[in-house]
Amino acid sequence: MKTKLFIGKLNQITKTLLSMTPAQREVVHQSIQVSDSEISMNEIIQPLFDVSAECPHCHSCHLKRWGKSGVIQRYRCNDCFKTFNNKTNTPLAKLHKSHLWEEYARCMVLKLTLREAASICNINLKTAFLWRHRFLIAQ
Repeated sequence: MKTKLFIGKLNQITKTLLSMTPAQREVVHQSIQVSDSEISMNEIIQPLFDVSAECPHCHSCHLKRWGKSGVIQRYRCNDCFKTFNNKTNTPLAKLHKSHLWEEYARCMVLKLTLREAASICNINLKTAFLWRHRFLIAQ
């Protein structure tokens, strides 16, 4: 399943970042913040999907673009006729406020409580709880 490949690549990136010294991680963090254009979560996920694009339902490679939902490209399978996007069947599926995920992940790395993370990210306590469990399952 290609979703496992995607999750494997994300885990590999995470392991690489965690193997760095705190100073090296800070350099990476600063270089990302200094970049002129903000990188959205979709801009990170889309190239990974494009490399191994397949229907998450029937695993067919016969896809066509099927409009957009906001800024996220939707696809339709020519075999099973189901629609999906690049986050379908991933831990990020159906999660909103993607611009806050990075900040929330930083709160998790710092081992902040749910209330502290919710306060920093300006999200509901229940949302913080659900995100934490969703992100922990993805590891």
